[in-house]
Amino acid sequence: SIEMLDGKQDGNGSLSNTRGSSQFSSLRKEIRKNLIKEMRILSRLRHPCVITIMGAVIESKMDPLIVLEYMDLGSLHSLIHNQTIELEAEMFVCILLDVVQGIRFLHSSKPQVIHGDLKSHNVLVDSKFRAKVADFGLSRVKSVHQRDKMVKGTGTIAWMAPELLRGGNNTPESDVYSFGVILNEVFSRQDPYQGEDMRVVVLEVMDLGREEEKRPAID
Repeated sequence: SIEMLDGKQDGNGSLSNTRGSSQFSSLRKEIRKNLIKEMRILSRLRHPCVITIMGAVIESKMDPLIVLEYMDLGSLHSLIHNQTIELEAEMFVCILLDVVQGIRFLHSSKPQVIHGDLKSHNVLVDSKFRAKVADFGLSRVKSVHQRDKMVKGTGTIAWMAPELLRGGNNTPESDVYSFGVILNEVFSRQDPYQGEDMRVVVLEVMDLGREEEKRPAID
């Protein structure tokens, strides 16, 4: 179930807003309604390679707080950069296969769920070195919550596909690109573009796959 906390409870057991103008109150109610709808959809998703959403707390003026199932080893990112743990390639292969299965499930679900922020930080690992995809679809939920920060493509720059950096929408293909960045990250055990100027990187990535203008034919 989803627990939503916002405003104060009145005598009839319903939630009411006691601050701001009626216009602001109406906007908050609409945003909250959309958030609840999105969270209910995401909380129903069940798959061995997808993290289970246990609940959520939504309050005004702050991002949604999501309650997830516990994963012993934390994120894949922390595992990659933990030099005290000796990891064999086979372990990473199993983890990456789990990520593929999780993303495939999300993309095939009805309604379709685009992750939108796939990166090693959002892959959680348990004590048996099995992985689950986390934070899926929540970038869209957070965008609804913060309309003043809303953009077409959401995500983290180093893992973002060229079309997202150019202002395009999240798609299954953009998730696949992000997975490719994770592959490089896992086997290099380094952050993407480590030590490079990200401003230069962004410009170079934006040019990937861009269709060149056709030169006019010379008659």
